[in-house]
Amino acid sequence: KVQSRLNYLEAKLKRRSGEIGKLSKEKLLRRLEKESLRRLKVMTEMSEAKIALQYEQSRNKELSDSMSTLRQDVMRRDDELTEKKTLLDEHTQRLKKVSDKLQQTKSVLGSVKGSLKETKSKLDTTKGQAKATLMDLTYARGRLSATEKELAEKRSSLRIIQRDTAVNELELKEAKKKIISLQNILKNAVGDLSKTQSELNLSKKQAKNVAEQLMKISTKERATQIALRSIKESLGDAVQGLQNDALEKYSQAAVLLEMDIEERRFLVNYEKTGAFYLPKVMISGKSYLVSSLDLLSGMREIITKSSRINKLNYTVAKPKGGKSRVRVKTPLLSLTRDNRVCILEVPTVKDEYVELLTYDNLRRRGLQNLILFKYKTFGEDSSSLDGRCSLGLKRGDNYLYIRNSVRKNEPELKVEIGDFIMTKQGMFVGVAIEIENFSAGRQQRVKCFVFSDDFDVKDVVKIPLIKASGEQYYTAFAGAVAKINYQLKNLYRMKRLK
Repeated sequence: KVQSRLNYLEAKLKRRSGEIGKLSKEKLLRRLEKESLRRLKVMTEMSEAKIALQYEQSRNKELSDSMSTLRQDVMRRDDELTEKKTLLDEHTQRLKKVSDKLQQTKSVLGSVKGSLKETKSKLDTTKGQAKATLMDLTYARGRLSATEKELAEKRSSLRIIQRDTAVNELELKEAKKKIISLQNILKNAVGDLSKTQSELNLSKKQAKNVAEQLMKISTKERATQIALRSIKESLGDAVQGLQNDALEKYSQAAVLLEMDIEERRFLVNYEKTGAFYLPKVMISGKSYLVSSLDLLSGMREIITKSSRINKLNYTVAKPKGGKSRVRVKTPLLSLTRDNRVCILEVPTVKDEYVELLTYDNLRRRGLQNLILFKYKTFGEDSSSLDGRCSLGLKRGDNYLYIRNSVRKNEPELKVEIGDFIMTKQGMFVGVAIEIENFSAGRQQRVKCFVFSDDFDVKDVVKIPLIKASGEQYYTAFAGAVAKINYQLKNLYRMKRLK
């Protein structure tokens, strides 16, 4: 069949005119093969193009679907944006109204703040004036107490003088009576000229006796005046003797306390030394040294729990001529009632001591004849505190307040922390623990601790002066002082807030 088909095609080609009919069989076959290959290629390309066209159509359909979906999303979001824009406009208007209200409120608050500042400044001024008035009242109360004591003493002296004057007046009345009787006798003698010369001589003798009695009465009066002068001189000598008694009792009871503390540091160690002349005070049957914790702890404000104290040495000796030093091993005792006050039981180097005057006894006694002693010197710097002392007006304020002058050229001796006060009779009153300034530094007073009648020596915080065995540093000492420092910082913070 194929051969017959080929023969048919050859005969048909021969009949055709043109180039194809002239070709030989082999060339014609080659050309047919080329043509078939070309057609096959065209068919292949057409099928590929058709497939690609179908793919593009399906893709376009998908894109068309996606575009419709996107159009719907865009329309929906456009609607949402329109709604949100409307809400945003409403919110903007509301915010604008709120902003206007905030501005108005801010302006009102500014005016209120200004008025509050003015009120606060007025309150501060009033508070300062009230404090100054309170100090003046306290000072006036102290002066009144001292004046009342002086008036009582002067009343007693006046009673003695009035009693002596009454005795003199009685003697003068008796003498006047005798003079009147003698004058009557003389008048009778002069009127009766008929009496004898002997009666006249007798009258002369009686007149002579009366004159002698008058001379004796005048002599007694002069003796009374001399006695009054001697009483006044003895009172002045007694006051001077009281001053000497205070200094004498202080010198007998005072001891020299020496302190040497060293803290180990990275580059250079820090060392603190001190020497204090303090009297031994009898408290609850034992003798203690009373002072401020700032002095006796040496470096109170800079000591922390981590401080490496490698030297801690406290010794006592006699103030003058005492060569032997006795080391103190008993702990420092910080009072729970006021941690700034510290007492220390020391070894016996002197048997003498001074008595303690409690707050209630001080109030009953009055504030006159108080003497200030400086802890740095052995009695050389001491001064009377008459007119400078006062007591607290509030209940529970068991402190003595002393006014300090802030003038540079003021001759009065200023009170510093650690200084102590004694009476002229030689009793211990208190120790200075705090300096307070008022009216921008124009007024200053010192707060002194005075022991109460119900003071318990067990109500204390112990600060050990020795280290435990095996320890390199005095950690117990540093820990106790650091704990007290924390409590005192809270105390001062509360005072500043008030």
